Amino acid sequence: GWDEFLRVVDILTECGALERESLKLLEFGEICADLRGENELWLGLAMSNPNVATLDVSTLAGYAAALCMDNRPATCYYGPSQDLVEAIAQIEPLMADVLYLQSSSRIDIPVSLSFEIAALVESWASGTSWDQICRDTSLDEGDIARVFRRTAELLAQIPRIPHLPETLKQNAKKANDVVNRPPISDLS
Repeated sequence: GWDEFLRVVDILTECGALERESLKLLEFGEICADLRGENELWLGLAMSNPNVATLDVSTLAGYAAALCMDNRPATCYYGPSQDLVEAIAQIEPLMADVLYLQSSSRIDIPVSLSFEIAALVESWASGTSWDQICRDTSLDEGDIARVFRRTAELLAQIPRIPHLPETLKQNAKKANDVVNRPPISDLS
């Protein structure tokens, strides 16, 4: 109800997405508003990190995937690249901040971050075959496809989001293309 709305306004104001008095979206708020996912604030913070614009295509795909996985257990039999580990490590404090703000405001919206899924999608975006991907994780094929589709959907949003760097938009488009290849693209 109304109390929950006010708590969300407080969080958005605290994060610099909303001007408190006028409730006008600020630049960062426009980024969040144009993203679609389980937690647009979290996605906005993660995609606004200036270092994301410098990630190569497969690393960006893995980074986006890390944000798309619900928090179910998953294993991948190898780890993410060093660049991906560093990119995710940079946003872990932001994740803690979002979780704290939401918890203290009694708002329960998932905040996802998965190194295992990041590694799996990074490998897929680097050209690993579907059969190999299926052997390299504890997830079943349906769950793999769901994560890859969610990742492609997030990547497809980035080029049309205002206020994000052009290099990020261009790399997101390329990353979407390499993630959304058969058999993933055949599912549409």
